[in-house]
Amino acid sequence: MPAPMHPDDPTPADGDNRAPTLTRRGTRKLARIYLDASAPAAALEALSGLGSKSSDRETMLLRAEAMLGLGRAPEADALLGRVIIPLPSAADTAPSLHEVAILPRWTVDTPERRMSRRDRLDLSRFLLQLRVLHRTGRYRFVVGLGRAFFSTRDLAPGVLVARIASVVAQSMLALRRPVEARALYGNVLALYDGLHSDEGVADTLLGMANTLLLECRWNEADKLYEEANSRYRRMGQLDKALACMVNLGVLRVTRGDLASGRALLLQALDQCTRAGDERRMSTVHLGLALAEIRVGDFAAARPRLLGALRRARLGNVPRDRALACRLLGLLFIHLRRFRRAHLVLAAGLSIAREIAPDGDLCFEILRTQAELALTERRMREARRLAEESQALSLAYGDMCEAAAAERTFAECDAAEGHIETALGRIRSARSLLGRLGETYERARLALLELRLEAKRQGMSVDQVREGLQDVRRAFHGHPRAPILREARGVLAAVRRSLLARTAAPGTTRLAIPR
Repeated sequence: MPAPMHPDDPTPADGDNRAPTLTRRGTRKLARIYLDASAPAAALEALSGLGSKSSDRETMLLRAEAMLGLGRAPEADALLGRVIIPLPSAADTAPSLHEVAILPRWTVDTPERRMSRRDRLDLSRFLLQLRVLHRTGRYRFVVGLGRAFFSTRDLAPGVLVARIASVVAQSMLALRRPVEARALYGNVLALYDGLHSDEGVADTLLGMANTLLLECRWNEADKLYEEANSRYRRMGQLDKALACMVNLGVLRVTRGDLASGRALLLQALDQCTRAGDERRMSTVHLGLALAEIRVGDFAAARPRLLGALRRARLGNVPRDRALACRLLGLLFIHLRRFRRAHLVLAAGLSIAREIAPDGDLCFEILRTQAELALTERRMREARRLAEESQALSLAYGDMCEAAAAERTFAECDAAEGHIETALGRIRSARSLLGRLGETYERARLALLELRLEAKRQGMSVDQVREGLQDVRRAFHGHPRAPILREARGVLAAVRRSLLARTAAPGTTRLAIPR
C-alpha cells in the first residue's frame, strides 16, 4: 500500500517522471496568479492537474471562482453548496427585521487582526456565493444576507469584508436602492483608503459610477468611469479597465452618443474575444445591438441578440435574457414582425417581473410594448402601458424613461386630435432630456414636434427642411437610421402636398397630411 499523500506533496506528472512538477500549494498559487490576472480559463487548466476529485477547500474555492469568471455560474453554485454566513455573530446583536440601511460594524482605526486560515476561507466562500446569487439575479437574497452579516458582527477591516460589502451594494443597485448603496460604498471607500488599497479605491469608484448611471446622472457617471479606467490602467488591471470601457460604451450608446459608444464597445469586444470573456461579451453584444438598431443595421443586430439570448440561457443569467428579449422586441417592431415582437416582449416582461417587479427592466419593456401598441394603432393599450411604465420609472427615479413614456402619450394625444396637448408634452419631455444630456430621444421628440407643428400651422418646404437639420446632424453617416427614414417621410409628405397644389400658384404655406 502506498504511503498517504500529504496535501502539498508533488502532483503526479504525465509521461516522463523526470518532468518538473508543482506541489499542490504551488499549483494553487499559480491558479491564484491567473485569477488575479483575469485569466480564469488558465486557472482552471492549472487546477486540473490536481485531479477533478481534489477535495481541499482552497482548491474548491479557486475552481468555483474560475468557473464564475468563465460565466459558468450554475457549476460554481454546485461547488460552493449551501450558504452559511461566516464568523460568529456579536452576542448582544440580533438581525434587524426592518428594511434599514446596512451599516457595517467596523472602524477604519481598528487594526486589522490576523485572520485564521479557516476564517479566511469561510469569508472567501461567502463572497463567491454572494457573487453567484447576484449574477443569477437573486438580489433580494444577497441584500438579506448582507444585512444579517454586517448588522450582527463586529468586523475587522479587510479586503474580503470590503469585497462582500461591494457585492451587496451592487445588488442594492439592481433593486434600485441608490441611497443605501451610496452609503455602503462610502464606507467601503473609507475602508480601502485605510487599507491603502489603490485597486479597492478604483473598484469603489466603478461601483459609484454604476450608482450614478442608474440615477441618470450621466455626466458624473461618465467622469467616474474615466477616472476608474485610468486608475486600473496605471495598475495594469486591464480586465477591470475593460469593465469600465464596457459600461462607458453602454452609457454613451444609451444617451445617444452612438459613434463614441460604438467605438468603445467594438474595442471592448476585441479584448473580450481575445480573453475569452463570455460574460462581458454578452453585455458588449447587447450594447452594440442597441446602437445598430438605432442606426438601422438590423442585419447586424439580430445575430448579436440571438447569441446573447443563447448565452444567457446557458449561463442562467436572467437579466441578460430579459434585456435580449426587450431589444429583440424593438428590432421586430422596426422589421414590422409584430407577432414575434409580442412574443419576445411578453417573455422578457415575465423574466423581469421575477427579478424585480418594480425594476428598470419592467418599465423599459412596458414602454417598448407601448411602442408596439402605438405602431399597431391600439391607442388605448399604448396609453395604458405607457402609464404603467411611467409610474414605475418615476418611482425608480429614471427620468429618461419617464420622458420617453411622455413621448408615447404625445403620440396618442396627436392621434386623437389633441395637438396642443401633445406639443406641451413634447416640450416638457425635451426639457428634461436636455438636462440629462440625452440626444437620441430628443431627436425623436424634435421630429414629432416638427410633424405636429406643420400639421397645426402649415410650413413651407424650406422650413421643414431646416427643422430636419438637427435630426440629420445627429445621425450623420447612418442613412438607414429609422429616425432618418421617418424624417424623409415628413419631407416627402410636404413635397406631395406641393405637387397637389401646383394648380394654385403662390401658395407658400402647406399643411402636412397625416
